[in-house]
Amino acid sequence: MLIAGLCGLLCVAVWLMLSSALSERVVTARQQAAAACTAVASRYDLSMQRSGETDVDLMHAVLDLVLIQTDGIEGGFWNSKAPSNAANGFIAYAFPTYGGSGVKRDVPEAETPLILRALKNASSARQLQSEIVTSGTDAVLAVACPVPRHVHLLAWTLTRARPPLGPYGERATAILAGVLAVIVVLALFLALTLKRWRQNLSRLEHALAPDGEFEQGKRLERFGERDLDQIVDALNRYGERAERLKRDANALNRQLAQAERFSTLGKMAAQIAHEIRNPACAMRLKAENALAGDEPARTDAIRDGPRMRGRSARVARRYRPYA
Repeated sequence: MLIAGLCGLLCVAVWLMLSSALSERVVTARQQAAAACTAVASRYDLSMQRSGETDVDLMHAVLDLVLIQTDGIEGGFWNSKAPSNAANGFIAYAFPTYGGSGVKRDVPEAETPLILRALKNASSARQLQSEIVTSGTDAVLAVACPVPRHVHLLAWTLTRARPPLGPYGERATAILAGVLAVIVVLALFLALTLKRWRQNLSRLEHALAPDGEFEQGKRLERFGERDLDQIVDALNRYGERAERLKRDANALNRQLAQAERFSTLGKMAAQIAHEIRNPACAMRLKAENALAGDEPARTDAIRDGPRMRGRSARVARRYRPYA
């Protein structure tokens, strides 16, 4: 929005610059056209030996001589009492600084109404008159003045208030306006893109929150943005790898618990075997002594029988819960 605002302000500044300079250019152009018209009229009057006569060749010579000194000014002579079949009363015309090929001798048709309006006003007032038509940053001026000692003869000049940037000013202004418009469009596109980025980043932030989807083990959805999708894919791969490692850890814990149970059972079995083997060996030894010995040995073995039975009972009671 800042870029778009700055471009808009620049467009307004260019437009104000061109518009404000138009009045100054119009004043300068009017002064030049009026000076040229007065010079044409006075030079023709001085060149004619007898008043009232019309010399078209002399008119062209005077026009070429005077207008060649000022670039961009065209002009001619007009007779207010010309016959109705004449070309609107125009007698002579010249544009010596015309940029085209050849000599231009045709009165500009588009500006003819403007020229005639200035000529008629000057003919009625018998003094210099000017008319102007503005179009955007351009203006066309027509100046008419009576020729001394020639009642119905008037001189006229036509000029244009050129753009301040030169003959290609309008094109340069149009190009500048186009570039600024493109910058504004790009700025708006960038603003919308950044807004969408912020929304997607907010969604990603909520998904990564302690109570978000990622912490719950859910797979994150892609946003349609290449850079953000790469981050989402990396997070999904991380989550899948963490889940796989968790499953492997649970399996290892189960195996470890089972191994610990087996170890405990082995130790218990060894202890039980030890507890059983000792009384059994003692009873076996007493029995062998009773069978193979003499009368005192048998008497002693029989006397230890209750004690052997007590030890066997204690062993049975001790390991009965594990049976």
